[in-house]
Amino acid sequence: MTLRHDMVSESPEGTVSESDLSSAGGVVRVGICIATYLRPVGLARLLTSLSELALTTGLNIEPVIIVVDNDRDGSASALIEDMRKLMRWPIRYEIEPRRGISFARNHAVALASDCNLVAFVDDDEEVDENWLTLLVQVLVDCSADVVSGPAIPIFDSDTPPWIAASPIFHKVRFKTGTVVPPGQALSCANVLMRRSMLDRFDEPFDPRFALSGGEDAYFFTQLRRQGARMVWCDEANVRETISASRANLLYIIRRSFRKGNTAVLVDRYLDASPSARYSVVIGGLTRIVVGTIALPLTVILGRSFFVRQLGRVCRGAGMIWGSFGKVYQEYTRVHGT
Repeated sequence: MTLRHDMVSESPEGTVSESDLSSAGGVVRVGICIATYLRPVGLARLLTSLSELALTTGLNIEPVIIVVDNDRDGSASALIEDMRKLMRWPIRYEIEPRRGISFARNHAVALASDCNLVAFVDDDEEVDENWLTLLVQVLVDCSADVVSGPAIPIFDSDTPPWIAASPIFHKVRFKTGTVVPPGQALSCANVLMRRSMLDRFDEPFDPRFALSGGEDAYFFTQLRRQGARMVWCDEANVRETISASRANLLYIIRRSFRKGNTAVLVDRYLDASPSARYSVVIGGLTRIVVGTIALPLTVILGRSFFVRQLGRVCRGAGMIWGSFGKVYQEYTRVHGT
């Protein structure tokens, strides 16, 4: 991801206003970006929920739905044509033949070039009807550059409670208006930002993360280092469908390993010094040791505790793997097809 120094704002925080957001005619055009790959059922659910958005803010919001199909055969095209007949908002649809989430997200950003604000949601999610209104209002009220909200996991009824309780499915939440603290990574699962945040980079989402994931964490980490103001909106909910292929112990192991791996790669790409690498190895080993020592307590504390500690061990292993520049490519698999 190449930083465009000419696009970095020198303005102080707290400069976002309604007039800043409005384009000609007082319209706030919001590009809602969706990267999709072989998930027709999930994409249909998401688009249906977007068609039911209630726009009650005082701003004149004009949503534009942007769908980038990462299947070179364009398997989502027929669904998009059907949804265009039902949607109140325009849909822009294009194919991104290069396989990888970074390429699809960057393509969507390009299609949103005329938008004042840009939002991201995933094709295994649905949004609440007030989702967009709340994100926009918090962005204005808090003079924010980026606003993020929760992704609430929805499991099948037969999912074991000890699987559903895994922290891998539950993101940290904050009170609305809270500035997201350093060290808490944001994602594109539920986020809104000013277009100028994306214009700071030639490629906002780094292709090195195309098949590993973590491209969004790297992007938001870069923004944070540049002083972007990132705020939380706890009422702007999206609901994330957790398929059976994810609601199991093997997925939790893989996901924990990947999260540790990509978190370290984000830091490694920003600071490749020997001291930083040494610190990561120590941190990874500490997680492995603490998690391993705690595992026998499962007999007393139950399987939910076991899953948490196993996740800690796997995250530590992923950190060590990443410290040597090794990349775990989680997105070679597709869940919830």
